[in-house]
Amino acid sequence: MRGSGFMKWIVLVLIIACAAAMLSGCVKKYRGKDGPVSVIGEPETDDDTVVSEEEKEVTEEAGTVQDTKALKDAVNTFNWNYFDNADIKENMFYSPYSLERALAVAAYGAGGQNAEQMKKVLNIKDMDMFLNDCGALLSGYGNENGKFMVADSLWIDKTFNEDPGINEDYVRALKEKVNAEVKIGDFAGDPEGVAKEITKWVSEKTDGLISDYSPIANDKTVMDILNAVYFSGEWEHQFMKEDTFEGDFNGTETGKAEMMSMMNESFRYYEDDIFKGIELPYKNSSMVMDIVLPVSANDIGAGEEWKGLTTAEKEAFIDNISDADMTEVTYLQIPKFSADITAQGLKETLKAMGMEDAFDPGKADFSGIAKNLYVSDIAHRAKIEVDEEGSRAAAVTEMEMAVTAIAPVEDPIEFICDHPFVYVIRDSDTGVILFTGLVNSL
Repeated sequence: MRGSGFMKWIVLVLIIACAAAMLSGCVKKYRGKDGPVSVIGEPETDDDTVVSEEEKEVTEEAGTVQDTKALKDAVNTFNWNYFDNADIKENMFYSPYSLERALAVAAYGAGGQNAEQMKKVLNIKDMDMFLNDCGALLSGYGNENGKFMVADSLWIDKTFNEDPGINEDYVRALKEKVNAEVKIGDFAGDPEGVAKEITKWVSEKTDGLISDYSPIANDKTVMDILNAVYFSGEWEHQFMKEDTFEGDFNGTETGKAEMMSMMNESFRYYEDDIFKGIELPYKNSSMVMDIVLPVSANDIGAGEEWKGLTTAEKEAFIDNISDADMTEVTYLQIPKFSADITAQGLKETLKAMGMEDAFDPGKADFSGIAKNLYVSDIAHRAKIEVDEEGSRAAAVTEMEMAVTAIAPVEDPIEFICDHPFVYVIRDSDTGVILFTGLVNSL
């Protein structure tokens, strides 16, 4: 009897020891009901993956776009409303898709009038469907000619995560819908450390194109929402480097630019009384770049004139380019250019568009995420490089949240971009605009 009791005691001790060891292994990771979340500053292991490879495969197989028209209408309408409210005196470049997606992640947890304002500005009628479509569409591709990637992440202060804590249903939904990563960090105690991790994350998700991003998050941040978009593609019809020459670009400031050129190649081309547009496709991809020029070669007011069109007129013009027949362009000339632009006055622009309560500590309602949250700041940076071979473009959107206290012409066509022009990069299958830019001077 004594021997039997002693053995039971030994077994009990071993069970307790094993349980303690298991618990100690979990101390370094916050675990919600739906699995592990990365803790900033701890070594990364396979266990830190927010969504397992098996879960990811299931999500990708199940992901089907409900209504590409709804997604296109939401993103493109937001794009042109933003363009019309932004300062167009200087060169512009931004990603409406990144902005819309990051704002939608926040809006998913908004309530009351705050939610209605955000849905109206974002032109989203069904937030669940929109995020599902974002997760299913343009989820990423890669081949020898290019790459497209989108990534979302939530960065949560560890103290705030403990009290009052983040709504687990909100986090679970974003993991399922857009495969959002969740990071727990010490914003209050080590803001520089968290900032370095955010910079690293942005660099990884933009394939190094934006490698020096400076986060707006600080020691008062309780939650940071980030979205990154990256695209690279080779032209279907590449420019010969020996045909590139130095020429004048007659913009708001006349300057010299390296002009790429080619002759007698077919593209989709459309022209009306005011603008002419061309579609430049990327190889082995549905992605294209549309360039829109004033018809008059002496007209340097591309931005103002484009802004003067209604959203419906802008969309109709882009659609007309997309629907146009292939037409031989006798001479094509566009400048090599690059841009690295941080959006200025983004908060004020969004307020002017109707998103006011989200930035007001006394009116913001993000109760679906946590209590007493408001958007304290928002940042957007986008970068593009265009040369003879193709294009590379990337963008990052960061939202810092704090607590309260007509027919083609038949005549010979020339398309010479030696004066200001508007351009977009879009997915031709769905029409969704990923990047938008304006070149006023070079």
